[in-house]
Amino acid sequence: AEFEAPTHTIELMRRLAAEQPNPLP
Repeated sequence: AEFEAPTHTIELMRRLAAEQPNPLP
């Protein structure tokens, strides 16, 4: 999917992924 996500959203996703035992790709 091609879309432009706000920087704050990207950072939030990264933080959530880092907290998860199995980070999403």
